[in-house]
Amino acid sequence: IFWVVIQSTRRFHRIVTWLGIIGLVSVVAMFVFGLTAVDKAGFEAGLQQYAGTTADALRQSAIDGGVLNPDQSGVDFSIDLGQVFGPGSAFPYGFPMGFVLSVILLNFIGYQYSAYISGEVRGNVRRGVLIGVLGALGIGVLMNSVYVDFYSLRIGLDAQLGWGLYEWTGAEGMPLGQPNLMPLTATLATPGLWPVWALINLGGTLFPFLLCPVYIILISRIMLAWSLDRRVPEWFGAVNERLHAPLNAILTVVGILVALVVLQNFALLPKEIAPPDGRLTLFAFLWLSILLALLTWVMPGINAFVGVRSRPDLMANAPSRRWLPILGIVWAVFAVLIYWVAFIRVIIDGIVAAFGTGAQEGFD
Repeated sequence: IFWVVIQSTRRFHRIVTWLGIIGLVSVVAMFVFGLTAVDKAGFEAGLQQYAGTTADALRQSAIDGGVLNPDQSGVDFSIDLGQVFGPGSAFPYGFPMGFVLSVILLNFIGYQYSAYISGEVRGNVRRGVLIGVLGALGIGVLMNSVYVDFYSLRIGLDAQLGWGLYEWTGAEGMPLGQPNLMPLTATLATPGLWPVWALINLGGTLFPFLLCPVYIILISRIMLAWSLDRRVPEWFGAVNERLHAPLNAILTVVGILVALVVLQNFALLPKEIAPPDGRLTLFAFLWLSILLALLTWVMPGINAFVGVRSRPDLMANAPSRRWLPILGIVWAVFAVLIYWVAFIRVIIDGIVAAFGTGAQEGFD
């Protein structure tokens, strides 16, 4: 990852592009082989033979974990945990749905990356951003929503919910000690095709790998903008002559990420802060990351609404300029609702639980 992010901007873009193409080929292969060679009976048999558990046991885990309602079909999207607008409130999105929606923001990070990189590499920012956003949206919706749903239903959605719950919560007893990645579940269903699934998994690994350098470059460009606006010291925005990139900002982000990786893999934190064993779990890590990105996702909507009036010179050539205020309001409502449900209300409830009813009265 470090080697990739210290390349020049054009070389970095070429590396990311070709690795992305390889990953996309593996995704297509998973799509074709997954829907033609894998079935529910084979998966359940392999699960019991190789993982030592059953689909019914995983289904019960999903029910116990509150992500599956046995009286309904599929995920329970109407859980009332009193975490939306206070105790006793009812809203179609409880905390589980809110957190799932917030995780989707990570899957569409290609929007922001496209906006930053297109100006540096392609020159035509409007055309580059349009292609990047539509590409990220198309691939994201197809593979993260449409295909995952088809595949999960094909091998048994209830069991997938239970298995996934182990990964997100860090609970003990996860089958094979691994998350329910599609190549792994496909291998359980069709062990004879393990070479195919191994190659698909190798190619598919490139997509989450690419998130790391892409995030680093994205954050470094934000730090560069802060430096130019004198929001952070000029040192962070110093552009390296060889790389044509803010190297100091890149190294700062890499250092922070190394510290977080250490905390995720070694039990160095108090168990009270990082249950159950003193390490940052994937659930906690993502929750904190998305919380810290609050302004990144809320402010574009506010800027689209306010910017047309406050900075008409900047918005003069913006696409669909007349619709920006409406789009901004929709964006802001969507983002604020997600953060309220999945984060702000959760923090308030935590403070209330720690300090008693007096804190609740103060918030009210």
